[in-house]
Amino acid sequence: MKLSGQMAGRFRLVAFKKDAKGEIVPSSQRVAADWFNNLILDQGLEFLGHNTSHALRHMMGYCHIGSGNSTPSSGQSNLDSRLAVSDDDVDTDTGAVNGDTPYVWRRVVIEFAPGAGTGNISEVGMGWGSDTSDLFSRALILDTDGNPTSITKLSDEYLQVTYELRLYPPTTDAADTITLDGITYDVTMRAADVGSYGGSYTGWSLELGSTSSGNNSSSYRGYDGNIGDYTGAPGGSYDSSSTPTIEDYVDNSYTQYKTIKFDLDEGNFSNGIRSVLLQQGWGRWQLEFSAQGTGDAINKTSSKTLSLTIGHTWGRASI
Repeated sequence: MKLSGQMAGRFRLVAFKKDAKGEIVPSSQRVAADWFNNLILDQGLEFLGHNTSHALRHMMGYCHIGSGNSTPSSGQSNLDSRLAVSDDDVDTDTGAVNGDTPYVWRRVVIEFAPGAGTGNISEVGMGWGSDTSDLFSRALILDTDGNPTSITKLSDEYLQVTYELRLYPPTTDAADTITLDGITYDVTMRAADVGSYGGSYTGWSLELGSTSSGNNSSSYRGYDGNIGDYTGAPGGSYDSSSTPTIEDYVDNSYTQYKTIKFDLDEGNFSNGIRSVLLQQGWGRWQLEFSAQGTGDAINKTSSKTLSLTIGHTWGRASI
């Protein structure tokens, strides 16, 4: 069973000067480049699998600017010609957008001081470190028509780069089957609690780790009721599982598996376990089980344990 979420990012660049008190001179402020999309690199996706303790926000710690102009390619690891790097985070914000295409977002504003990156800038990237190869994403600076361009940063100017990373939960169901104790169950897999920016172990959030988030028993529950809408959760009574086990990440799979276990004294409902709610990756999910032919729930009793291995896979979204 696999659960899938996608991500996308974009940039905005603003240049300005400051007075002797450190205040922005309003007449000097200009939008050097308005919002334009980036390419999340293969190594960025891969880094998330190998660094389970890193939340997605850690991919936004360093901004790299340069003067190169090659078309961004997913296999790249650095800018063409880096001019400067900064981790001077002057502002952050988070939020959620509802509607037909819901997503959660986090924005960070990284500032470059006068003298840093002076000259013509045509490429930009975000990453987890200051080394040239520590890039999560890369983009060419684009004009309002979507064409590659360059901006000029004067020696006495500040440059603020805003990076927005979005997570897109699926709004449609996925389906799978699983066989337990000789019985084949149809599984409906659906996002849960979509529509708000969650904190620790709740909802959807860039604050959570790519693979280890929700790694406590309260994040994994069995229910005797059906799953809810993708903005909600299963109904009925619930019982928490034991602490899940994280499987070893397989290189270049962009998928992390966890095994959750209901011990002998957990999840023993009179009508069985109909649904499971879990925090996996950056989101919350709900699974509903229905035995083929009978529609029965999972027959979990005090004489049986139940183990479910569930994968979280991540990739790029187009915006």
